[in-house]
Amino acid sequence: MSKKWACQCKKCGKEIFPRMSSLSLGSKACRHCHGPNPFDPIAAEAKMVAAGVSPLEAYPGYDKPWRVRCLKCGRTTTPSYSAIKKGQGGCFRCGTNYDDFPAHIYLVHDRVRKVVKIGITNEHAHRMKQYGSWDVIEFYAVATGKEAARIEAEVLLKWSTEMGLKPKLTRFELRSGGYTETADE
Repeated sequence: MSKKWACQCKKCGKEIFPRMSSLSLGSKACRHCHGPNPFDPIAAEAKMVAAGVSPLEAYPGYDKPWRVRCLKCGRTTTPSYSAIKKGQGGCFRCGTNYDDFPAHIYLVHDRVRKVVKIGITNEHAHRMKQYGSWDVIEFYAVATGKEAARIEAEVLLKWSTEMGLKPKLTRFELRSGGYTETADE
């Protein structure tokens, strides 16, 4: 009764592994359709479009990065559906997190991994705490997050097109986010 049972949900088509003991207690078999994060592909896509992005691939999972194209700037980004449901914008460059508020743009250096990173933080600079072992090279206050995002985008474009630099770290090496804003020193 407690062994997982491999089957396919008739509603969403996902492969599921319910336990007979859970079903006998009244639980629903499919966590995608009935769990804490029910899955409806049409609703998920509509939620992404409402956040200003268009999915470029099938729904990957609730907490998994979903490759999308920003409807405003045209760039590809990877927010998770869970983040969108919590109110995060679809594109960090075009989002409203810092838009009209004072912000900072920073450049930090990790001597051990020989990597630099550019980023944006709000006026309270809480994000800087995660770079405790990094050296701060530059830390500029700018009037708005929009201005900070414009500067960051220009630097990233220069790194990739003029200097041929690719992100040095992976999402696994910089779990706090922003690995795409890293480069070899």
